[in-house]
Amino acid sequence: MGRLTDFAEMFEGAEAKSPRLAEHFRPVAGEYGCEFLDISESTVPSDLDGIHLDVSEHRKLGQAVAARAMEMLK
Repeated sequence: MGRLTDFAEMFEGAEAKSPRLAEHFRPVAGEYGCEFLDISESTVPSDLDGIHLDVSEHRKLGQAVAARAMEMLK
């Protein structure tokens, strides 16, 4: 999460918690035999609301997903 704007009240405390999401989701994905991609390593949220991705970040996300898929197919 980035700087929250209109959603600040609804997501109170999320800015501090969001960097730790991957450490919680990664082991659960592993338990179920699922791949996990931490998109915070390749994208940043929009300054418009701090939650969604801008077009350029969607492109980066697509590239990260494609790279992971290629790794999985090796």
